[in-house]
Amino acid sequence: TEILPDEILLGFFKLLPVRDLCNVCLVSTRWNSIGSDPSLWRRFQLEIVINNVQKAKDILKCSRFSKLFLNYNFAQEETHIDTKTILQSNITRLNMKWVDLRFVMKNTVLLVDRMESLTMTSCRMEQGQAEEIFKTLNEGTSLKEICIINPIINCEGEMVGLSKVSPKVLGKGLSKIRVVKLHKVDLTAEQIKCLGMNIEMERLTQVLEISGQSRGQYRTGLDEGQI
Repeated sequence: TEILPDEILLGFFKLLPVRDLCNVCLVSTRWNSIGSDPSLWRRFQLEIVINNVQKAKDILKCSRFSKLFLNYNFAQEETHIDTKTILQSNITRLNMKWVDLRFVMKNTVLLVDRMESLTMTSCRMEQGQAEEIFKTLNEGTSLKEICIINPIINCEGEMVGLSKVSPKVLGKGLSKIRVVKLHKVDLTAEQIKCLGMNIEMERLTQVLEISGQSRGQYRTGLDEGQI
């Protein structure tokens, strides 16, 4: 294999699953150098759950991974992966599930300006945090994809989703993102109207994941119900 050029070995390594790729990096200094190429690791997602956080912190120090999935089950310890740790890594695609942003990742708004893709599923946050996220989007960021599913936001004892975010800020902010997916976010009719003013209708139906039966409702006034 020493006579094979780096480009050929790189092509072979691209066919390997993550476990074999890790083993390849242990063979020799040359193989480790080729095997550490970021292009080999983009397809793999680093998943961090409550019981492997400390090990993951060390892994994030290397330059290989660009995708990160955080699944904390609403853990509140501030010693877990935080905003600073991610900003110091090469992570550009972040997926968070059951993360309590009130205690962990408090400065989520900084990630909005750094990430290329951000997914938040059933994440708890303060109303102020939600507003800051959309204000940052409104100002323009490097974010290309955002997916928000069932945000858990409590306002004066009531679960409000994104319904308290300024309609204009919401509409203008999301219009700047190439791929947007919202599901179970409790948007008001006024917010949807503002989205419609900033996003073409066909794209809007994809953003809100609404059914064909519901499309006429939004075209004729957006007067019924919430999403």
